[in-house]
Amino acid sequence: MDLGDENDLSEEYKQMKSIIRNMFLNFIKTGKPVPENSSYPPWPPVSSGAAPYMSLNTTPKLIKKDLLKERSKLWDEIYKNHFKHPIPPTP
Repeated sequence: MDLGDENDLSEEYKQMKSIIRNMFLNFIKTGKPVPENSSYPPWPPVSSGAAPYMSLNTTPKLIKKDLLKERSKLWDEIYKNHFKHPIPPTP
């Protein structure tokens, strides 16, 4: 498939392309990928307690499950057990 010729793209592909482009542009302009009056579900920011992500399809769906929860726990434990504040050099 030649991605340079829009006529060869399926309608579903064109719709996905538009959805993703608009989400990127909204995020660049406002810091929010989904504007307030959108037909798509609101996409809250990542926090220390949650990392929601959007399943991008012709009908975007917000997934509230933490995709990397176990991996995050591992790194939190490593940080907790091994981080030490740097010691400034002595003159």
